[in-house]
Formats: sequence, C-alpha cells, structure tokens
Amino acid sequence: MKTWKQIAKNSTACIVTPSSGVGTSSDVEEKIESIKELVKLYGLTPYIYPNLLAPQSHPLFNQSHLPFANTDQVRSDNLLHALNNPVCSVVWCLRGGYGAIRLLKALDDSPEPTEVKLLLGFSDITILHLFLNSKWGWPSLHFGMPGAPDAITAHGMAREDTINNLQQIIYGEVESVSFKLTRLNGNNDREISGITAGGNTFNIQMLFGTNFQIDLTNKILVLEEVGEEARWLDGFLQKIQMVPNFPKLSGGTPTKRTSL
Repeated sequence: MKTWKQIAKNSTACIVTPSSGVGTSSDVEEKIESIKELVKLYGLTPYIYPNLLAPQSHPLFNQSHLPFANTDQVRSDNLLHALNNPVCSVVWCLRGGYGAIRLLKALDDSPEPTEVKLLLGFSDITILHLFLNSKWGWPSLHFGMPGAPDAITAHGMAREDTINNLQQIIYGEVESVSFKLTRLNGNNDREISGITAGGNTFNIQMLFGTNFQIDLTNKILVLEEVGEEARWLDGFLQKIQMVPNFPKLSGGTPTKRTSL
C-alpha cells in the first residue's frame, strides 16, 4: 500500500462533492461558510470550488432539494482536479448521499496522479475509497464530512477529541489507531491488528463483481450502515461470506454462517 505525503498544519483541504448537495437552495451560502469554519478547526485551509454546488436556477434543483450537488461532469472535474492538484494535500468530501458511483468511469479513464492524496469521507464516499484502494493502491480514511446534515451533532465533527484524532493521523503523530470493541457473540476477548477495509454496506455490495470490488485479503472488515432493515443486513452478511477472498480476513474465518 502506498502512503500520502507528510501533511503540515494549515495545508489546503480541497472540498469536493462527489455525491449529494446540502439540501435546499437557500442553504447553500450559509452552509459553505459553516463548512469553511469547520475545516479550519482541524488546522486545515479550506478551498471551495466556485461551482461546488449548483446555483438555485440550475435544473438539478427539484422543488426543495438537489439529487446531486452538481452535474456529473462538474463533480468529476472537481474531484480529478483535487486529486491531481499539488496544492491540495487533503481531498475532503462535503457529504455522502448518492452519486459517487456515477463518477467511477471518469476516474477509471484517468491516469493515476503522480502524488498520493488523502481522501476523507464515509457513506456514499465508500465508492471512492474502494476505487482508490483497489485501482491505485492508495490508502484513505473513513471519516466524517463537514457538509453532512448532522456533522456537528451526531458525528461530533466540532468535538475536541474528534479533531485531535484526525490531526494525529494526518500530521504523522501516530502510526496506528486502536479501538475497543464489544463482542456480540462471545466472551473470549483478543487483540487483532492489521489494515482495515470496508465502509458502507450498501455501496460495498454495489461494487461486487466489478473491477473495484472490495479486497478483503488479510484485512479487518469494518462496516457502517444506518436505517436498513435487519433482513437486508443479514442478507449482506451472508453474501459477503461467499466472496472468494472473505476467508482471508485477519479478523478470522467464520465457522458458520452469521445469523441475527
């Protein structure tokens, strides 16, 4: 796995919108200002593309919301610019939602940038994480996004510990991160270590059978999901155990199929 170059404090974080926008058109100007302030809390200098979000007059606006932040062309152009621009030390996705999968062809048709960039995001951004990991061999970070509707409340993006955790990683102050997990099906505690892979379950399964399918070889699988029915999640867990490289997970090989 490659690694991104050392990131210094006050480095530029280019904000991109591979997926959804911020909601109603009246939110745009106010939201952008709050995004800038939130990024600054992390000791980074935000760069906002002038066409980050489509204007109110754009036909993408459908009554009170945007299905995407902007057209596929604009979103892919901004993403590729950020990934190739030496000024951008961090490529931070504004929010998730839906739309990143529509940019994969443009990414796949583009040559790998000469410099590895750090990509931040979660949810729909799982699509981009899997592409960067599988196609270019880049590491990336599953992390909160400044434009998410509940970035500060539910995701704690303005909390001191959240800020410190990211700063320690991106500024090279720590080389690994530890998590204490609670087992749901046993009491035999043990420590495992290794490279994590995963993300949003819906987006992981969307890429099954493609060139960007998740590679679980010797990885620790971490999944995130919200709002899905138990039967859907159970079906996902059954399916992922049939993926050829699933038994090579560092976390161990299951001895029986998972059930809820």
